[in-house]
Amino acid sequence: MMLIFGLLLVGLVFLAVEIYMTPGATLFGMIGLGFFLASDWYAIQNFDSPWNWIYVVGSTALLIYLTFMALKALQSKKVALQSAITSKVNVLEEDIAEIGQVGETITDLRPNGRALFGEKKLEVFSLGDFISSGEAVQITKITSDKIFVKTTN
Repeated sequence: MMLIFGLLLVGLVFLAVEIYMTPGATLFGMIGLGFFLASDWYAIQNFDSPWNWIYVVGSTALLIYLTFMALKALQSKKVALQSAITSKVNVLEEDIAEIGQVGETITDLRPNGRALFGEKKLEVFSLGDFISSGEAVQITKITSDKIFVKTTN
């Protein structure tokens, strides 16, 4: 009887890990379901005791209850984060800089670094040349994700 309850407990632990720690992975859920069904199978092998009948009916009811609770939790959207990320990677804002704008490098450009244009600190790229910190630079080209500069000397 201890083996049966041990298998049930291990199955419940795996199901809890699936629901609360790795939702959607299904590996822990399948392992937990396997332990759960193994405990029922061992209980069915010996129906001499009335406790085995009670155990099988109770564990089946528990499995059905947990299934409905998991489906309810998934539908209530409390399991996963629902906020969306609206920012974009490697895309410059529309009016961040203009071609011909003059600024000063904050760091060395080898070939990229930071430069100050007005109040904005931007990541810029030189056109292949090393540009030391503190030099005046002018924006020559703007692509979708990069700003290219050259020295004004």
